[in-house]
Amino acid sequence: MEIALVKARGLGLARPVSCRLNPGVTWLSGSNAMGLATMLQWWSLSRVPAHGTLSVNGQKWQDLTLRHQAHYKRKIGFKPRVDTLPEHIRVNRALAYWAALWKLDDPAIAAKNAMADWGLGLIADRCLGTLSLGEQQRLLLAASSLMDPEVWILEDPWNGLDTEARVLLMDRIMRMPHNGSVVVSDVAWPEGLLEWDCHGDITSDDVVWVNR
Repeated sequence: MEIALVKARGLGLARPVSCRLNPGVTWLSGSNAMGLATMLQWWSLSRVPAHGTLSVNGQKWQDLTLRHQAHYKRKIGFKPRVDTLPEHIRVNRALAYWAALWKLDDPAIAAKNAMADWGLGLIADRCLGTLSLGEQQRLLLAASSLMDPEVWILEDPWNGLDTEARVLLMDRIMRMPHNGSVVVSDVAWPEGLLEWDCHGDITSDDVVWVNR
């Protein structure tokens, strides 16, 4: 899926942004937290620029019908907020709930497959309120990949992950289709992990793109 911005303006971005989300891994970093958040909202199709153009597959976002907008949004994977669910909900139930919310054909099977992919079997019956930071992060990564997204938005994905979980995350990124896109928003890129294809450094004034 091709997402493009033309002279887009938004919170935290003083200058217009014109760029295209390329297939592969895009790393967004920088000291401008508000600008980073705005870029993620644009790439995830959850917000339209206040000024400028956002287009998907060559079509202006505002010109698409609500049905087509919903169709494209369902191709975007992102970590849900765990604090929107009661703490007593169990891990397997939470995944099934998110799978149903995103209208997957068989939420129970999707949840089961996600637990297997991300090594969540041992905590399947644990309540959300009892999870450690690393366990919670692994759960949210599993949730974000439930629908095999074409664009996968990862905000601070390494936070709290142990070595095993990092390997699972790297493997999942490397198994993305060749035309798929991964957007990683993090202050730094951990040493020893897979390389990125494009790096956007978001400063207080501008977005500086570094292409490999």
